[in-house]
Amino acid sequence: MFDFYHRFISSFIDAAKNPMPIEHRIAQVQAFLQETAAAIAKHSLWRGQNAEEMEITTEALERYVMHKIHKAAYSPNREDDQRKDCEFAYKVRSLRFVTPEHLDIKHGEHNEIAFRLASEQLAQLSTYRSPRDKVTCIMNCCTVVCNLLNDDRDGAVRGADDLLPILILVIIRAQPQTWWSDIRFIQRFRNPQKLSSEAGYYLTQMMGAVAFLEKADAVAFNMTADEFARSTSQALSRLSPDRQRSEQTKAETEPTHSTKTGPEESIEATPPDRTIAPSEHDHNTATPPEESSDAVVVQKFLDCRLEDLTIGELGDLLEGYRVLAEFYHENRKS
Repeated sequence: MFDFYHRFISSFIDAAKNPMPIEHRIAQVQAFLQETAAAIAKHSLWRGQNAEEMEITTEALERYVMHKIHKAAYSPNREDDQRKDCEFAYKVRSLRFVTPEHLDIKHGEHNEIAFRLASEQLAQLSTYRSPRDKVTCIMNCCTVVCNLLNDDRDGAVRGADDLLPILILVIIRAQPQTWWSDIRFIQRFRNPQKLSSEAGYYLTQMMGAVAFLEKADAVAFNMTADEFARSTSQALSRLSPDRQRSEQTKAETEPTHSTKTGPEESIEATPPDRTIAPSEHDHNTATPPEESSDAVVVQKFLDCRLEDLTIGELGDLLEGYRVLAEFYHENRKS
């Protein structure tokens, strides 16, 4: 059976080197996962498993396969996905001045610890390779916010209208760098049946918050046009001058921004109380930064000051360190 896995993984990776409609890639993966799950259910080793045990097995199968084909499956429409990533990252960076008051978040819902925890969960999105683990990060983020709302015991019934403004604030705090690449990866390769019920609801709410941010202007934050322009300018001015020009150029013209095509090495942290820890990832032989796409990750922080860093960039920073460390050790050997 393992030979069957490896043949599919190898053929998918090889085929992805050539132009291929994304719909065809999605169909390939979903068909393989469904056929393999059916074969596993009939195998003697899994005979007698109950529904819950079989569910764990199929989730592990998806995680294993998606880890192996991640580079080939993540962001196949690379230029379009990265353009949207850059535009959204630039927009939320310009909104770092936003406070709970700007969003009319009630005083009883002001909880910086909860805001930070929720944003940290969301910031982990790009550090995981499987669609399920990425969904789990979103669900954990939303769960923290819902718990905050439930703890505000004023007797009011909480709904989407209460959830949305806090999610908007949390996204701004998280400063996601590869939002659209991650979301499209989920939409393309997560089992559609698993994107219903609670997961589907939270994902819908999160996308509503993103839609708000993409169109946000002075009116959205109860500000005058001059106040909004001044605040966004000040938020961007906190970047070093070179980095500010780079961010604006990437957002307004052809993107040269290259965040990770996916987390090469996941931070080994389990999203709490929901998911099994992601399996170990393959360590690739280091290549000189100037000859690798990882060079962009390394160079991204060359002009960065400490105060420029956001929670959402910690994954990229760790990846840049890994690239340099592996390159250093490889050169020592040689």
